Amino acid sequence: MSASERWQVYDETGQPVKGHGEVADKFAEDTSLLMANSHLWLWRDQNTQRQILLQTRARHLPRKPGYLHASASGHVNLGESAKEAVIREANEELGVDLQPDTIRELFVLRGGARKESFNYVFSCRFDDSSRLLINKSEVERVDWVSLEEFVEMVRTPDKFKLIDLGSEYFEKLFALLKKL
Repeated sequence: MSASERWQVYDETGQPVKGHGEVADKFAEDTSLLMANSHLWLWRDQNTQRQILLQTRARHLPRKPGYLHASASGHVNLGESAKEAVIREANEELGVDLQPDTIRELFVLRGGARKESFNYVFSCRFDDSSRLLINKSEVERVDWVSLEEFVEMVRTPDKFKLIDLGSEYFEKLFALLKKL
């Protein structure tokens, strides 16, 4: 994120406030401000097993360095939709160019320590003919894990250094990923 990048401000109903964006520090100062994050979960079927791509966040990042997280994720910038943000983040972090019609919005859930963020959760089937070009300034590494293994990891997130997004989030995610 550049110092001048502004995150979209949202109202209590989860709608973007047209033309209102703030820098990251402002969200920390003003606890009434609401933001949005987009999370992408890439998946594939390999040898009759559903697999999910997890990223390990780069160790120099200020928040949760070295932790496992969604395939790609980030804040929604001013004037950008949640889907546009997830496409941008997938390109920035993983070097993949996703087409909007291949991305499925799974759900939106309010989250964060103060419930200050609307988490837009998306999935996309990974085309194995695509190549991942990992941006080492944001992502240390990526790993494919089976959906069953991922379910186990969520039971003890601290043990696996997995960002804990909450049981409601993961229950919804698992139910929907199994149906794709």
